[in-house]
Amino acid sequence: MANRRGIVLEVSVFLMVLAVSIIALPASAQFTSVSSGIANVHRSHLAWGDYDRDGDFDLAICGRYWDTEYQYVGALYQNNSGAFTDALAGLTPVSSGWLAWGDYDNDNDLDVVLCGYYYDDLGDVHYDTRIHRNDGGGLFTDISAPLLGVYSSCAAWGTLTTTATWIWQSQERTHNLI
Repeated sequence: MANRRGIVLEVSVFLMVLAVSIIALPASAQFTSVSSGIANVHRSHLAWGDYDRDGDFDLAICGRYWDTEYQYVGALYQNNSGAFTDALAGLTPVSSGWLAWGDYDNDNDLDVVLCGYYYDDLGDVHYDTRIHRNDGGGLFTDISAPLLGVYSSCAAWGTLTTTATWIWQSQERTHNLI
C-alpha cells in the first residue's frame, strides 16, 4: 500500500525459529538466498516499512535468540539498496510481541509501536507496549505513552477522523487505547 506516509508491508512469525535472510529475485524468476546480517530470532515479529522515505523497504524486528542466555531484540535495519545495516534506533527489545508502522503524530513519517515481554537482570518479567516516534535521521524516541503492557498479542494502527487510535486483541479480550 502506498500513500503520503510511506509504504508498509508486514509479515509475522510466532512460536517458531525465524532465520532471517533476504531473497533476491533474478531475471530467471528463481529465488536466491543472500546473507542479511540480521539476527536469527524466534518468538518474533517483523514489519517492513519505508521509515526514511528513500523508496526502499526497511525492516523493524523484535524477538529473542539464545547466546548463553536469552537476548531480546528490538531493532530497525535500514535498507541501503539491498544492504541492511542496524540503524541503532533504540527500539525496545521484547519477545512474543508485535510491532507495527504508523504515523501517530501526522508528520508524514512512519512511527512504530511494539509490545511484548522481556526479563530484566534480576529475572523479573516485564510486559511492555511502547510507541517510538520517528524524529528523522534514524532517531526514534519512546514517547512514554501510558499503554497497557501485553505479550502474545497484536498491535495495529487505525484512524478515527484525525486522531490515532490503537486496537489489539490480547488473551481473548479487546483493548481499545486512545
